[in-house]
Amino acid sequence: MSLIVAVLPSLAAVPADIEYTTVGSPWSTGFQGEIQITYRGEQPLQQWELSFALDHAIESIWNGQIAGSQGQTWIVTGPSWSPDLQPGQTVSIGFIGKKRAEDPLSAPRDFQLQGNCPGGCGDGSDGGDGSDGSDGSDGSDGGDGSDGSDGSDGSDGSDGSDGSDGSDGSDGGDGGDGSDGADGGQDQVIVTFVRTSSWDNGFNADVRITNPGPEAIEGWELGFGFEPQITQLWNGTLRVDPGPVYVVTHLDWNGQIAPGASVTLGFGATGTFSQSVTDCTLNDSTCDVRYEIGGGGGGGTPTAFIGLEGVDDDATFTRIDGQGETGFSLSLTNGETPEAFTAVTSNADVLGVRIEADHRLVLTPRAAGFAGIRIEEASGGVRHIGIAVRETDGSMPGLPGYLAVGSVSEDSNSHLSFFRNFDEGDRNRRVDIRYIYLNGGPVNGWVTWTNVPGDRARRYIRESQKLGIIPFFIYYNVPDGGESYETDKAHLQDPEYMAGYYRDLKLALDIIAEEADGWPIGMLLEPDFIGYMAQNRENPDPLAFPDAGPGVATRTDAAYTTDDRDGEPILVRGEDPDFPASIRGFVESVNYLIRKHTPDTIMGWQFNLWASPPGGHTGTPIPGSGLIHKTDTEGFEAGRANIYNEAAAITQYYLNSGVASYQADFVSIDKYGLDAVGQNNGAAQNPEASIWFWNADHWMNYLIFCRAMRETAQLPVILWQIPVGHINTSEADNPYAENGRYTPLSNQHQRWEDSAGTFFLGDTFSTEGARLDFFSRNQGGDAKVSREGNRVTWRDHMQETADAGVIAVLFGAGVGTSTQGTPPSGPTEADPTDDYWWIVKLQRYLMNPVALPQP
Repeated sequence: MSLIVAVLPSLAAVPADIEYTTVGSPWSTGFQGEIQITYRGEQPLQQWELSFALDHAIESIWNGQIAGSQGQTWIVTGPSWSPDLQPGQTVSIGFIGKKRAEDPLSAPRDFQLQGNCPGGCGDGSDGGDGSDGSDGSDGSDGGDGSDGSDGSDGSDGSDGSDGSDGSDGSDGGDGGDGSDGADGGQDQVIVTFVRTSSWDNGFNADVRITNPGPEAIEGWELGFGFEPQITQLWNGTLRVDPGPVYVVTHLDWNGQIAPGASVTLGFGATGTFSQSVTDCTLNDSTCDVRYEIGGGGGGGTPTAFIGLEGVDDDATFTRIDGQGETGFSLSLTNGETPEAFTAVTSNADVLGVRIEADHRLVLTPRAAGFAGIRIEEASGGVRHIGIAVRETDGSMPGLPGYLAVGSVSEDSNSHLSFFRNFDEGDRNRRVDIRYIYLNGGPVNGWVTWTNVPGDRARRYIRESQKLGIIPFFIYYNVPDGGESYETDKAHLQDPEYMAGYYRDLKLALDIIAEEADGWPIGMLLEPDFIGYMAQNRENPDPLAFPDAGPGVATRTDAAYTTDDRDGEPILVRGEDPDFPASIRGFVESVNYLIRKHTPDTIMGWQFNLWASPPGGHTGTPIPGSGLIHKTDTEGFEAGRANIYNEAAAITQYYLNSGVASYQADFVSIDKYGLDAVGQNNGAAQNPEASIWFWNADHWMNYLIFCRAMRETAQLPVILWQIPVGHINTSEADNPYAENGRYTPLSNQHQRWEDSAGTFFLGDTFSTEGARLDFFSRNQGGDAKVSREGNRVTWRDHMQETADAGVIAVLFGAGVGTSTQGTPPSGPTEADPTDDYWWIVKLQRYLMNPVALPQP
């Protein structure tokens, strides 16, 4: 029985109908809810996000992902395999809500749907109704049409199509049974496989299904054999049968194919695109299979693969000595005679490259480290391969000796294409580290998102190696869908959940062990989990602190009673340590497993700025605006001393929880997952009243927090998930723009201001009024902050960051609506939403990076 049903319009510019239903009968402490979104725009809505207010916690979610939450506001995105909405598409998101028994049940409210629509979404009004057709099907309804609001150039958008005329319906040919005209005289469905992009040992492709017959296809299932291994698919549901045979079923929005119309789905695959489709059927009828080559190739056959003499064709990287040049003869593996090769390096500080006569690639080492090289052949072949330049003693390099920089990055085509298109100078795309989430919990989490369990991690390592980048995994599986103190505590005390947790962790470690081959790999562990425990004064280690309460009885015993995927026990009593049922026991068990199976993994746990209980660990009150704002009211000397002391106490709680055990390599801290103005739109006009739109004084307070972590833990610090937004009206040169200027951030979806980029990477900007006063303020006497009229300059603070004990700054959007320093993740190439500001600033920093202090 549905207790609550609400049909609500979306409050944002994106046209949609949103319906909420409470499913069945709620119980005293929880309920099941369903949110149904029907998208009414005319153009695909890319990377959609739904925000809403809810008075209760969300414990788990399906058919969607929780991208973030703040107070009573929740942000939900589409699942990773289907991040976009098509015109007319309806999606349903289910969740389990949790409430206190004494609280009344309330429904979500204040829905806002956001996303990107190339050319404008349209408002979904006044479209044509579609004609009725004649003597057959009624004809399609036609597009809804719209005013084309927000479209480019102020165009009116589509008026709404008239709909198809409808055909008479064929009775079938001689061999048909006459039913619906489907089996006889109808032409074969045309299925065209189109390679859209390719790289060494991988490609993306579209599959275009065209209906040449006189009748609409109502629902379809496509089956085919294919030599390359498909690893991901969009715009359909994929099943893999023995053979393998790939079976793709329509989604609810693309099941009908009108006469003469087409639907397109896409996939990513390993291997080389080939004309190897076999046994193609659509609804059990044979297809007319065709091929097209795009994305770097041409003609009627796939682009040849480039071989390096002495290097396996499927190798993702190779090692060279740090002294003397190394040469490789280049060839085309299909036996054809190559025309001419070119080669480019992503990191000229580590590696020089050139092509000599007779198609010989020559590599010149310049320093120990990593680089990616892109080799291209004139007929269209491309190969990316990583190069590891050994240390003088012959060992593999690790993290760089300077303050490293990194970025969030999926293995989507938009992200991989972005980092593969490296160049020289300002237009390079160099980063030292890229990171990805392994998240979602043991039931429907990261292990299940690929046809081969865990291939998300495997492919990420390989693609990072080819790019010459160190991969980091954000291992985030104590929560599954939503996260909260209650959720994390319940999962830690659930033996079935923890059995799955340990099984998936062991799989991740097995993959790292198989794929690393000496290449450094990082793991940043369980964001927010220990922060929630600290906020609620949970005793992390009752054995050490018996008078501080019982703590959380974690089910670490599940690791001793659970087998991994090879049938081997994960932990064995009497052989492995006996980890107690506590927060510390759980944390130490994770560190132990990492060190046991992947001893070279760079590992550390994430801390939170907000990991203080009421009244703080040190008895100092925490302002409602957060610890970093203590200098606003207490003055600089007292405020900064209190920030340091509270940060040291927070760090001690994490140490008591076991984060430094088994030779952990670092500790980590973030800021906030959403750019400052995205969290509070009013911050653009009044930054002083905001929590997260910091001035330089606040950022220096943040570095004091980092220094307290470093000095208390005696471990270096990695900054993670630092927003890429910057303060508007940058005066920096933009090498990607004809006028040489950056387009101001619009302070809308994926284009929010933040001051993080400006503080770390430096900039000069013009502003006025309250913004001018706030951003030019310099009570701390920072020599790198200055003002001239309405122009404010913040010089970069990377030296100060390194001096605080930081060894790497990892930038990136924390939720999908955040400003994107790389293109939004998707199947096609795109531009960053910040107009390339962040990546250009990063290249300028890397031209003269800050050396880390010698230990």
